[in-house]
Amino acid sequence: MNVPNLISLGRLLAVPVTLWLILEQHYGAAFCVFAAAAVSDAVDGYIARTFHAQTPLGFYLDPAADKALLVTTILALASQGLIPLWLVAVTVGRDLLIVMAILSALWLAQPMAMQPNLLGKASTLAQALLLGALLAALALPQQALLSAAVPWLIMLVACITAASGLSYLWRWIALIRVTGGARP
Repeated sequence: MNVPNLISLGRLLAVPVTLWLILEQHYGAAFCVFAAAAVSDAVDGYIARTFHAQTPLGFYLDPAADKALLVTTILALASQGLIPLWLVAVTVGRDLLIVMAILSALWLAQPMAMQPNLLGKASTLAQALLLGALLAALALPQQALLSAAVPWLIMLVACITAASGLSYLWRWIALIRVTGGARP
């Protein structure tokens, strides 16, 4: 196991810690763990690309750690009424759509590339910014600017995530058209 994979594994291990801290309403500590985990995503990617340390394990571990962190944090905050349920539906729905597309493509024996597109990366970044800002606003309630930014970030996340989901949907539809919707 190389350094980027260890960093991704660390991010995956931060998920239950972040969940527990949010559920216990230790928002300052949750922000610190979440922020460190979010930054580690850029760090492990940089190291893997710069030092040619990309591995098949990292290909799956890195996005799995990202999704686990984001989805768990969104669900934990939503369970406390801090994230609107419609946003949970948009973000989790997009991820379920991607999984369904990949599984159906495999079933059709036409594997889809799992590489995220620019909208997918923008969606992940926007979600991380929203969750980090919300946790920081909860930890520092006297910071009105953070609290004021959260509704705008919610709308940004909704728009970018919906656009990303639609782009994956178009790829899925194109695949079904090419294969005729049947297994070869």
